[in-house]
Amino acid sequence: MEKDIPIGFGEALIANSAAMDHYLRLPKQKQEEIINGTQNIHSSKEMRAYIERIINIE
Repeated sequence: MEKDIPIGFGEALIANSAAMDHYLRLPKQKQEEIINGTQNIHSSKEMRAYIERIINIE
């Protein structure tokens, strides 16, 4: 079952086109793992840092 993208995560992805492009090329399972990882993020600064790390995910 696919999860909905949290609003803060989606907004941060939109703001970082490189991260969004990379995220969209990842397998669905990896995308869901990334979405699950957003549950422990409590600020926009943390979310931006999390989004930056997406670029390095294989």
